[in-house]
Amino acid sequence: MSDAPAAPHERELEGEENPIRDHAERIMSGGEIGGIQKATHEALLRVIDRVFNDETLIVNFKGADIRRVAMSGNIIAEIWRRIHGDPEMIQLLTIGDTEIPPFMQRTVERIIKRAHIFHMDAIREGKTGYDVAAKGTEETRRALMKFLDRYYGFSEQTDRPDLMKTLTKQTCVVHGGMTGLDYITAGLIQRADNKGAKHNFVWPSNSFGTWPSIANMRSRNGAVADTHIIKSEQKHGLHLTPEQVTTYYKEHQPAPGKTTSWYITPVGNPSGTKITPRQLQGTCEAIVKNDPEAVIILDLVYLRMLKVEEARALMAGIVGNAEVFNRVIVLDSFSKTHGLCGERAGLFFSANPDLFTDPQNVMMLLTAGVSKQTDCLERAIAMSSDGEIAKFDKLHEFWRKEVEGLYYYLIKSGEFKHLFDEDQSHINEAGLKDPTNLYLCLKLKNGVDSKQILAETHCLGVEDGRMQPGTYMRFAVGKIRQPTFAKYAPKKPAST
Repeated sequence: MSDAPAAPHERELEGEENPIRDHAERIMSGGEIGGIQKATHEALLRVIDRVFNDETLIVNFKGADIRRVAMSGNIIAEIWRRIHGDPEMIQLLTIGDTEIPPFMQRTVERIIKRAHIFHMDAIREGKTGYDVAAKGTEETRRALMKFLDRYYGFSEQTDRPDLMKTLTKQTCVVHGGMTGLDYITAGLIQRADNKGAKHNFVWPSNSFGTWPSIANMRSRNGAVADTHIIKSEQKHGLHLTPEQVTTYYKEHQPAPGKTTSWYITPVGNPSGTKITPRQLQGTCEAIVKNDPEAVIILDLVYLRMLKVEEARALMAGIVGNAEVFNRVIVLDSFSKTHGLCGERAGLFFSANPDLFTDPQNVMMLLTAGVSKQTDCLERAIAMSSDGEIAKFDKLHEFWRKEVEGLYYYLIKSGEFKHLFDEDQSHINEAGLKDPTNLYLCLKLKNGVDSKQILAETHCLGVEDGRMQPGTYMRFAVGKIRQPTFAKYAPKKPAST
């Protein structure tokens, strides 16, 4: 039974500003679809085509394709609701956003209230000034390391008894993972410049969609830093391999005047797949072996969606290898794992002060430190009880069931085999039985696009042409609040 009533979903705003409503009314006032009276398949195609080709949306969302597709989907759903009357007919699975399901409401409320208490205590104590250290309070950083230890295994490193203390000192609390990633990127460029060198960013094509934009923006499209993309392969789950690292260094030898960093997402976005512990360990060891001065950016914002034992196993070969871990900057966030995207709560840390200092200095320069609200929220999350942690495990299981069910609806049913490629070998079907993250990424047949997928499946995802050959589509389930696709997955046999 839910411990909170369901909140209204996508309630129409009564105020003056409602971009979805306003765009829908603007588009419906035109002649192309304004005269549609019946909700036919042909009518839906006309609506989809009109919205996707709307010049106003194309201009307003230039350079932000994922958000344009998400907005377009919302507008199509609103127009179709007015024509068809069914607000749930079209499933918007585009942007990797989250909304907490009703059964999570009270747990999240408790955390927010706890954060408010911490914030009010700070005000009563007169602690309203800048975060002078530009890292977040020591109390919050200590709580974060204790919380993360459950998943990373820091305290088990008997060869480094002060590791937890070191990481507490070298952690930055930041306003969300993307902000932290930007600080890291700018900091690495500054670090190279301080050494009279030019930095080089390397990443696999299976990488967080905004990462190339951040890297290219900070590198000024090659003026102050270079970029290199390595093709992700289906046979390796769309993740980087040791062999690809070795091949890269055969063609790009480390040299004076050049520093290199590797951006890796072990629990993948957009792929929705998880790298194996052996593959991650081997890849990072190959980087350090070929280039001892290389930096490894591990984007682990989805690590804590894994079961604790799986997260520990994935990180054992990294945290347990002091030589490798000394070359790592970790990015983490609570946006997705806790369904709090709108709160913007993240952090980055490194055991190596040489890697930590420059990103932290960038944060100090640009922000003068993190806000009290963010600091207190992250402390409140880090101080979650075992019961609260178990409730978030339940949330991750809810999303897992939706991902698995969506896979069976789109692929295993056979109903849409004319839309999706026969080769979906990057997906480990057995792995769908364990929580990974919010995404299902499917390879499309040649010539199929998001408009056709939406028209026939009533699901809107985001196309991704970076992982060639072929085009993939990422579907995100984080905004689903009630069981929707889980019913399509096979039921577990009843115990006897």
